[in-house]
Amino acid sequence: MIKIIIQQQIRFFLLIILFVITPLYTYPNIGGLGLSMPFNIASWIAASAFIAYILIASIRSKTISYSPLFLYCLIFPITIMLAGALSEVSEPIVWLFRQLFILGGILFLLALFQFRWTQLQVEKILYYSVFAMSLHVMVGLIQVFDVAIVQNKIPLSGRGQPPFGIFQQVNLLATYLVTGTLIILFLISRPSFSSTRLITKLLMAIVFGVALYVILSTGSRIGLLSLLIGGSIMLISRRKQLSRQKFMFILLVISSSLGVIASTTDVLKSPTRELHGQSGIELVTKKVEKLAGGKYQSFRQSMYAISIEIILQKPLLGHGIGSFPRVWAEQKAKFTQQNPNAVVSHLTTGHPHNEVLLWLIEGGIVAALGLAIIVIVIGISLYSCGFSRGGAYLALLVPISLHTQVALPFYGSAVHWFLWLFIIFMLFRHRLEIISFKMSQSGQYLVQLSLVLITVVSIYFLMHTKQAHDHIFMYLDDQEIRANSNMQLALDNIYFSRYAEKLMMHRMLNISIHRNNKKFVPTFIIWAEERIKSNPELGMFLLLSYAYNFMGDFENSCRVANNGLPIYPGNKDLQIMVASCQREN
Repeated sequence: MIKIIIQQQIRFFLLIILFVITPLYTYPNIGGLGLSMPFNIASWIAASAFIAYILIASIRSKTISYSPLFLYCLIFPITIMLAGALSEVSEPIVWLFRQLFILGGILFLLALFQFRWTQLQVEKILYYSVFAMSLHVMVGLIQVFDVAIVQNKIPLSGRGQPPFGIFQQVNLLATYLVTGTLIILFLISRPSFSSTRLITKLLMAIVFGVALYVILSTGSRIGLLSLLIGGSIMLISRRKQLSRQKFMFILLVISSSLGVIASTTDVLKSPTRELHGQSGIELVTKKVEKLAGGKYQSFRQSMYAISIEIILQKPLLGHGIGSFPRVWAEQKAKFTQQNPNAVVSHLTTGHPHNEVLLWLIEGGIVAALGLAIIVIVIGISLYSCGFSRGGAYLALLVPISLHTQVALPFYGSAVHWFLWLFIIFMLFRHRLEIISFKMSQSGQYLVQLSLVLITVVSIYFLMHTKQAHDHIFMYLDDQEIRANSNMQLALDNIYFSRYAEKLMMHRMLNISIHRNNKKFVPTFIIWAEERIKSNPELGMFLLLSYAYNFMGDFENSCRVANNGLPIYPGNKDLQIMVASCQREN
């Protein structure tokens, strides 16, 4: 019995680290997505340890728990592999890490099933999630007031800018906080909430109101939309349970009203803060007005239209995993010529800001079929839970799920991925099956040793990736390091190798031009011509055109600039280059 209790405590401790501690891990970084963000590395280390510990315990007990619905989720990675086998994989490294990301999530979900959860234990994790959310609310407040005293510990969004939290992205913060507020409503509707201490209830009411203020301060449309949809579903489906908590409901109404009032006025604005002069509500309103301004008058309208055109070109198998940057650039150039007044991004784009569109573009109907099956299975499971409980789970899933259709939360934050998976687990756990299996003693040792080795290798890779990231950050931040570093550590890291290679090639070109040395420039040109085929970044067009110009090859310099301008029509440097070419001709 003591052994079981200790195991339970270790499991809870690992989950608390994952959901509470790792999302707060931050340090100066290069920004972006995936393992470029500090908290993602920390989250995957914690998740790897949790998965290994749980699965090793299951091997020792010779039992495994699972939900029949979970088996259908395995179809998705299979369809991705199938799409990759039948079509071109443009970026093998991108394909590899997407597979690992999905498989890691599936193993995390499987590990959760091995935990013999009671409803109170599930709710305990949800309370910890609310506590974690409250910490991010505090970070958001610090950013709203631009508290300079903590600028070395917490990334500040800057004067007059909306808060972006530790996640360094406004929509990620808004979605996370909306999910937290819905979890609060769900916990209030649970029978166990009646025995909760008064101080806990008061704190939850305060956190709810302040979280609402921060959400509105972000000016996030997807945050506000998911709050309205998810909140409405939760209130309707759990209305009977919530009506029994009249005192708490009154507290929530008061705190919510204060949060809304504060977000629409300057009552809580710091006198030292130079604001943009708009409240969160005004920001959202202006964004919505812009969206409704006409055909292709918003970035996402144009992006979705271009994405659909790309899908129709190869609907069955798609264009290949990792092909989006290339096919997007090609189709965007045609789109801007046909729609010269359309609002399009003038920056490099690596994702269509819609998860379904991404898989349809790169994997076609074959890959999207796996996603469709998951959606159907989740829908069936929600229906089988009944209106009250199923509606509550649906409300909890709304913020992050809706976010995947307008942006890329899973790529930006592993925290959102694991939280979403925990909610899926809550949904699937009502239909669990336990099977026993036979395994020899040597077989057990072999499997356990394999799990330990895989976990150790994974954690070592993540730590090495963190070092590679730091090396790149110092290279970009310090001119002296930039002058003397060969970036070998980052070049040896499979995740950052391509980025480090680009930095080194850029440096080589700059040094060559500065010293008027043409010896190494042809090497850069050969590399850049290949690079631009798979990933037509804005910077590549500029650098390649500069390189040709430096070598005296004005024809190719103009060719590159002319190829780049239709893709990035708003870039002034390309405009100047093309205009210069036209004058010379």
